[in-house]
Amino acid sequence: MSIDLDVLATFGDRDTHQRFSKFVRPSSLGEEAHTIFKAMEEWYKHNANPVMDWTKFGPWFLLVKHPKLSEEKARIYRACSPTLLAGLPCMACPRWWTG
Repeated sequence: MSIDLDVLATFGDRDTHQRFSKFVRPSSLGEEAHTIFKAMEEWYKHNANPVMDWTKFGPWFLLVKHPKLSEEKARIYRACSPTLLAGLPCMACPRWWTG
């Protein structure tokens, strides 16, 4: 898992992602990390910032890209990277909506 997080952090730079993402095989990352990795490509297409803003990517990933994730699956994605997706709300978690 820590290697997955290192890869995600390394590709948090747009230039690095554009230049080297084609060399990352799906089998080289865990399922969740690969899903995040692929979502990063879409994120970069729509956001001009050259460095990943994880505080914006996390909510987009969970609330826009994957809004129907179960609370359990969202928890797995958050665990994938406490620093990348920490503390982000899950649409399936009513406690978040009620405060």
